[in-house]
Formats: sequence, structure tokens, C-alpha cells
Amino acid sequence: MVKAQPIHHQFGSLLAEWIIAISLFLLLISLSLPIVTTPSRYTLNGSTQEVVYMLKKVQLWSMLGHKSNGKGRMLFILNKDSYTLEEDAHHHTVDISLPTGIENVQPLTIISFSSLGLPYDGTELILRDRESGERNRIWISVQTGRMYGDALVSTAIIMFILPVILSVFWMATLTIYKAYYWDHIVQDTVTYLEESKSQYYKTGHIQEGIHNSQFIMSPRESITYKTHIEPTVENGIALQRLTVQAIDNETIVYSLSLFLEEIR
Repeated sequence: MVKAQPIHHQFGSLLAEWIIAISLFLLLISLSLPIVTTPSRYTLNGSTQEVVYMLKKVQLWSMLGHKSNGKGRMLFILNKDSYTLEEDAHHHTVDISLPTGIENVQPLTIISFSSLGLPYDGTELILRDRESGERNRIWISVQTGRMYGDALVSTAIIMFILPVILSVFWMATLTIYKAYYWDHIVQDTVTYLEESKSQYYKTGHIQEGIHNSQFIMSPRESITYKTHIEPTVENGIALQRLTVQAIDNETIVYSLSLFLEEIR
């Protein structure tokens, strides 16, 4: 009869953790593909962020300086190859050209905001790279005034998912190490138990003591194995209980016992 007694163990769902980690990693790649920083995509993303920044400035100016008659509002005018910031009251304008090769899909888009920061006019802009045909969209919520963009949303999602993926990979790696750790302990324990059993039936006794691990473990783990035998009685039968204990830094982490017939 063999009795195994793991003192403490932490077995993770290795397969499930790796499936989750790989799935999240593939999701991250799929989200990254639209914003891979090729030269054209880098320029397109930069232009998109610049337009969003200017839109937010116009929105803020409108909220701070808006007049009830509407003459003090700011306008954002997106032309084919440039955009214009215009103060409606005095028609002061600032013209800024888009980078070479980047254009507005629509011929002309005019956006203005109320004193609450909500858009009056168009709520969608589309920038396109002429050479590659890649596009970035910018949406402005009519209900909240918030701005969203393809590149901005993808980046935000990636920044959210990346820590989750790293933590799952860490847990999966830790689980692999734990499986490696326990597998070696069990192998060592069974090996020393079988050696002691063989010695007992050959000589009638065993050599009790401390044995080292057959495997190279982590430097912070010092695993030894203690072998000892003691008489016991089970169901009125005199037996010898052979025990091997796995000890990690003076703590028993695993114990395996085998009952042997007493040699007379």
C-alpha cells in the first residue's frame, strides 16, 4: 500500500491559461494591424491625432467664449488638403495644410460646437492616404461631444489589453514552473522510495538519512529528501512503514509512504 501526502501544492489550469494567453495575443495582433507604423500609416495616424487635437481646441474655445447670438463661435473647416480655424465673429482664420499625400475624403466639412461642447454640424471626418488608400475615421458624439478615431480607439484598446496579456503569460509561465517543480519532486521521491524498498528486501534494513535532488532546481530552492522507516501495525499485521519526505528550505512539501512486510 502506498500513501502519498502533498503538504501543499498549487496546480494551475495550464492548458486553459495558455489558450487564453494565445487568444489575447492574437487579438492584440489583429488590433495592431490597422495602426502598424509603416511610413504611410505613421503619417496618417499623426494627421488624425493633429486634427483631433485642433477639434478639441475649437470645442474648448466654443465652450469658453460662446455668445448667445452665435456670432462668437469657432469653426473648424476641413478642406481637401488642409483645414482652417475660423472665428465666426471677426472671420479671423488660420490655415494649416495636411501632410503631403493625406487628404479629406469629403470635399468640405464644417464643424462647430455649442456652449455645451456638442457639435452643430458634421460629426464624421475621414482622412485618407492617397498612395496606400488607408483611411482613418474621426467621430464626434452628438450626445456627449466626445471624439473617437480608428487609430485612437485601437491604441486605447491595446494599452488596456497588453497588461492583461502579460499577466496571463506570467501566470502560465508560473504554472509551467510549478508543474516542473512538482514533477521533479515526485520523480525523486518515488526513486528514493524504490531504492530503499529494494535495499530493505535485500538486506533487511535501509540506510536512513538525507539525500539530494537528482535535478537542478532554482537557486532559491534547496530540496532534499529524508528517508526513514518505522514499525507499525495495520489490521493486526506487523508492518514497516517506509517514508520519503521532500523538504524545501526546511519545510516538508511532499511525503510518500510505503508499507512493507516485516522480515523475520
